[in-house]
Amino acid sequence: MRSLVAVMGLLFFFAFGESCDKKLPRDIVLFEEGQKAETSAQYTAAIEKYKAIVDSFPESQYRYKALFMAGYVQFEHLKKPEEAVPLFSKLIEEYPKCDLADDAAIMRDAAITGRDLMSIIEDSLRTR
Repeated sequence: MRSLVAVMGLLFFFAFGESCDKKLPRDIVLFEEGQKAETSAQYTAAIEKYKAIVDSFPESQYRYKALFMAGYVQFEHLKKPEEAVPLFSKLIEEYPKCDLADDAAIMRDAAITGRDLMSIIEDSLRTR
């Protein structure tokens, strides 16, 4: 009886397993891998994952987020503002109305001027 149940289970798996086991799109997987790498302080790997989305998935809904995160990691973790500026600029140019465009502009300004983020944020709030 046990072997019959095991065989039925295997048959069910092979018959229906593939349709139930949907893989995530590659851009989503790359974004999640980038986040995990960043959390693990593997910053170079995180940037590579984010840039892979930017370069390989031009229509991805994660592309602008990947641009932002690659710039953020360069600026905040690796302390390479010169590497962050083009990433933030590209996001602002290509996605001017996205939810991260304002943040990217503030971080780009901080990277260019060398000023701390809080003073730039305070200035932007005063001019609104």
